[in-house]
Amino acid sequence: MSVNGELVPEERWTRRKAKTLVKILALESARELHRDQLVERLWPELEPSLGQNNLHKTLHAARRALEPQLEPGAPSRFLITLEQRLALRAPAELQVDAIDFEQAAAMALAEPSIATLNAALHLHRGELLPEDRYEDWAASSRERLTQRYGELLDRLGRLHETAEDHPAAIEVWQKAVPADPCNETAHRGLMLAYAASGRRHLAISQYRACVEELRRQLETEPEATTTALYERILGGSFPVQAVAAAAVGASGLHGLPKSSPISTSPLPGAPPEPAKAGMSARLRLRWAIGATLGLVGVSGWEAWRQWQGSRAINSLAVLPFASDETLEFLADGLTEGLINSLSRLPGLRVMARSTVFRYKGRATDPRDAAQATGVRALVTGRVVQQGPTLVVSAELVAADDGAQLWGRQYRLEAGQLTSAQSAIASDLAAALALQLQPEAQRRLAEQDTRSPAAYRNYLLGRFFWNQRTADGFRNAIQQFDQAVRLDPSFAKAYAGLADCYGLLGFDTDSPGKT
Repeated sequence: MSVNGELVPEERWTRRKAKTLVKILALESARELHRDQLVERLWPELEPSLGQNNLHKTLHAARRALEPQLEPGAPSRFLITLEQRLALRAPAELQVDAIDFEQAAAMALAEPSIATLNAALHLHRGELLPEDRYEDWAASSRERLTQRYGELLDRLGRLHETAEDHPAAIEVWQKAVPADPCNETAHRGLMLAYAASGRRHLAISQYRACVEELRRQLETEPEATTTALYERILGGSFPVQAVAAAAVGASGLHGLPKSSPISTSPLPGAPPEPAKAGMSARLRLRWAIGATLGLVGVSGWEAWRQWQGSRAINSLAVLPFASDETLEFLADGLTEGLINSLSRLPGLRVMARSTVFRYKGRATDPRDAAQATGVRALVTGRVVQQGPTLVVSAELVAADDGAQLWGRQYRLEAGQLTSAQSAIASDLAAALALQLQPEAQRRLAEQDTRSPAAYRNYLLGRFFWNQRTADGFRNAIQQFDQAVRLDPSFAKAYAGLADCYGLLGFDTDSPGKT
């Protein structure tokens, strides 16, 4: 959060609950709550009298964080007491990005157009308060905003399909599927857009992903509309008019006009149409997949399962993020951090830093890098500075055809740098359709330090350390030492110091340590 355009430094929040207090008030429509309601949300386990005492101290800490020059006993400009209620106010303007998005979304959905929907989506800042992912007080607001985000993508995807702008539709549906992996409308939209743009193999793969998610998360089968669409695509021809109808969840595809068909080449090894006569739709589906794989003596169902396993993304490489020289340490640190975070995920093989950093600064075709490293997908990205804002772009690229499977842009203020790595890793896990246990989710959300300045020093330290020179180690020691001074609990900074002293042969009394 910021005051007059300047981010409130993390070190001012001497009490964690003080920041939470401001967040709770900011998410309320009236920006105010009764004291008892605040106590119930902040300390549900305490007796009311103890909770009120804590609230008094927390309110004082929150006011000091927002207004460090506030004199004792002077009224706050931001946290106002209204009898038994506390209110969040501002002398000029109080802006809450989550509320701005929600209001813009409501207006866009009331009068949907490509322009209004895109404008509302531009205000979306990703998951609401990922650092408070498991807090009950944030759950309802998070669910509401997530639902709004999905509704916007749904409307925008339909409009692009109606206009037959398939590349734009693919971009929209690729965002909608990770947001809700069981959203069949989004899966159908992707299937249709892929098929209509001549990438039938991706449409078929998308159906597999849909089936897998529905069975894994809901223990159910796809809707008849989804299966019927898949069979049309598998058969090699379907009407253009089916695109919009199926994407919005039409009851079926049969009976639609047959004009303007989109034809694609048949699957390898598929039988001619007459040979299929008399088969049921389900038998045709299973037989076609089995024939495509050339699996003699294996049932169509087992062939399907093997095909799903062979196509799943179970390995990837994070290529060094691009940047200019001034941000090189940030790009390298973000790359290395993502490698470390993603390598903790079960069932995912991630290439080591020593393997991928050979591609740093090189113009490399992602498919060539994927082939050289033997992975199914690549993560690429870029870090740029736009005024006071740091913009991090990341995308997930398929190894077989170079298609973008997922992409996102993160606009970070100075104090948000520490959460960038966990946010990108969590979004990638969702894009890969990884079903994470709570412990894995917690590890992804962990932040090594809450001090942006300490984190910056740490990244600089690792940048110098990776130069593997005596001067580099000495410069790294200065940066790690400063990180420790800013955050004495920053374990990785201590580990960095140990790495430097170990390689230089210094002991703990060496110059530069206090």
